Amino acid sequence: MPWTLISTLTVLVSSFGLSNLLQAAPQADVAVVGDSEVKDALHRGYEIIRKGVKNYPEHRDCFSCHHQALPIVAFSLDGRKSLEVDSTEFYQSEVTQAILKFTEESFAPKKALMREGSGVGGRALTAAYGLWTLDVGRAPRSETIDAMVEYLLKTQAEDGAWEFQSHRPPAAASRMMTTAIAVYGLRAFGFEQSQKPRTEEALRKAAAFAEKHPLDGSHEELIGALWLDQMLVNEPATSAELLKTRLSTRTNELSQRQQPDGGWAQTAEMSSDAYATGQALLMLAQLDNSGKVHERDSFKQGIRFLLKNQQTDGSWHVVTRAKPVQVYFDNGDPHGKDQFISMMATCWSTAALANFQASGSLPLESVQVALRKAE
Repeated sequence: MPWTLISTLTVLVSSFGLSNLLQAAPQADVAVVGDSEVKDALHRGYEIIRKGVKNYPEHRDCFSCHHQALPIVAFSLDGRKSLEVDSTEFYQSEVTQAILKFTEESFAPKKALMREGSGVGGRALTAAYGLWTLDVGRAPRSETIDAMVEYLLKTQAEDGAWEFQSHRPPAAASRMMTTAIAVYGLRAFGFEQSQKPRTEEALRKAAAFAEKHPLDGSHEELIGALWLDQMLVNEPATSAELLKTRLSTRTNELSQRQQPDGGWAQTAEMSSDAYATGQALLMLAQLDNSGKVHERDSFKQGIRFLLKNQQTDGSWHVVTRAKPVQVYFDNGDPHGKDQFISMMATCWSTAALANFQASGSLPLESVQVALRKAE
């Protein structure tokens, strides 16, 4: 349901009654999603992502969310039904190893500075995306990872949040999403004995931020809030009942924001796009406790939106809203000056389709956390 129609529907229900409204409203067609159609879309999406990952080191030596973090997340979900299954093919693949090597080499020269809480362009958001990448790829513990954890522990704000550097919506525009990804990184790698007490305190402060921080209405904020609460609800230092209630309310809100075309939008004023829709589908799968979210018509309508809006070259095009802060370079990805947000949209969308095809659960859970639980 589009956000702008909620108040209108409330008035209609009051004036005409629910049964009359339901009879008058057009009924959405049940979305039909063919296995071969999804398989073809995945093949084309992965080809675009693979080319982008390969080209990026020819132009830049700095880690990025759009050509390392989100690509490895997308590849990790290809055929994965659960975190308990050892996906050796994914971990040993050329693209996974290339991303892990690039990420390590990007952060390693900054180890001394990171231990002091400095030296990271993009601030906590970059470090957090880096830890997410290393966790998904099951990177072995290293001095670089320890320094990245130390950086997050030293840069948490007094109110419990973490900061991004430049305001570049949607990906770098939300303290809530930045905090969620930072908490992901700390849950994955922050429980080594020397850092465990400070990690637990950092999570308590993050929980306090999540409780007090009013959301700004954007899709990125809501996704970050849901992800953060879903992770914190499993931590002993937080109020599980409060978080469960808030998760239920916000999950309903996310579902209600689905547009008539099946997609989700970055803001109430915008049209549906692949970036927001891929995120929403993955988050709904992450929050599902029934194991049947993929069977719901509304979920299939979201998948149908992605299939319908995929470009012939395999990408998804999203127009950038961010003002450039660096000199533009062409990585060879589709869509010119929209290529980096479109690469992120392609990753989120491909990841959502892969998770749908495998009927996977917990697509956004930490690998390290899952391994600890299995011990």
